[in-house]
Amino acid sequence: MIVVTAAEMRALDRWTIEHGTPGHVLMERAGAGAARVLRERLRRPRGPAIVVCGRGNNGGDGFVVARHLRRAGVPVEVWLAARADEVGGDAARMLTAWRRGRGRVHELTAAGATQALGRRLAEAAVVVDALFGTGFSGARAIGAKASTWSYVRNYIRVFRDLLGGQTVEWGDGRMRMMHPAGYAPPRPITVPIAISALGPKGLAVAQELGDGLFTVNGETDFATQFTWAALGVHGTVLGEGETLDSPRIRAAAGPGNALAYHATYEFGGDVTALPAGQVWLDSINETPSQDRHLAIHDHHLIGLNKADEAAWSAGSWSAILNTTLTGSAAQLTESITAIAEQGITEIIFQPTGPDIQRELEAFIDAAHDVPAH
Repeated sequence: MIVVTAAEMRALDRWTIEHGTPGHVLMERAGAGAARVLRERLRRPRGPAIVVCGRGNNGGDGFVVARHLRRAGVPVEVWLAARADEVGGDAARMLTAWRRGRGRVHELTAAGATQALGRRLAEAAVVVDALFGTGFSGARAIGAKASTWSYVRNYIRVFRDLLGGQTVEWGDGRMRMMHPAGYAPPRPITVPIAISALGPKGLAVAQELGDGLFTVNGETDFATQFTWAALGVHGTVLGEGETLDSPRIRAAAGPGNALAYHATYEFGGDVTALPAGQVWLDSINETPSQDRHLAIHDHHLIGLNKADEAAWSAGSWSAILNTTLTGSAAQLTESITAIAEQGITEIIFQPTGPDIQRELEAFIDAAHDVPAH
């Protein structure tokens, strides 16, 4: 078996299409091949095959897998991390083929759908991940494909070797830090590296190559496995009598609150389960799909974009106590204490709003009262 990188796979797909094989034919072949392997391993399935599809080409592969499995008599459920009308290109063609055979699609944008999927996953004989194709990462803001964890692992190794003064291979070439004395620190250069990881693959890389863990979205489950675990947070310290829908809170905690909507959408969750989530989603869907990432990331973690503002006016601010680290000074001290007890050793606080000094000083005062661990 030949293993290729994400970039190489995209190049192979592009070359094949340019030389006469349509994209939908490649999609059909890929899905049919995957279904054939699954059929060989699911001779007597004790539950359904759950196929979770994204709205891109990898989702299209998933629709093909589902169609072929059902044709072979395997019970299949298709769950879509988008609305059906958001699926485009060759994937839309495969979705139509699935539906033509009376295949049902469970849209994860519906209220309560994520929880329902969780219950079904527990009963599945196999789960087919057709969400993300050649990668997924924080490059979303430019609509770029993401890096795979194998790429990240190699990148970190090369980075460490460069700092160590070694000659390394990257791509088709060889490189090293060539700075003479006085232009850079003498090698080896020791730089602690915290790796951002929210899932098992990333966690394995962080444990193998990292000095610590960087985590967000309140995820602290793996913190105790590291001696250095940093958590990124947003929010504000409330003044006496201050209401969550006030203009200052909107500026200071609104962007952090909006992050919950951005992340839920990007990870295929149920945005409508959040306060005013349907208002936010309707606003985002007004933007053509090819530019939707721009609409989502407009003012990301700086202010509120059009969808964020619409949701705020409709009551998204009511989620702030759950989506950000916001409360009175005493409440923040209590919250940070609980975070420390979960294994977090460092808080990375990102303030927003017009008075950054006030945000930092108030947060530091609250953190100072946290008992030493």
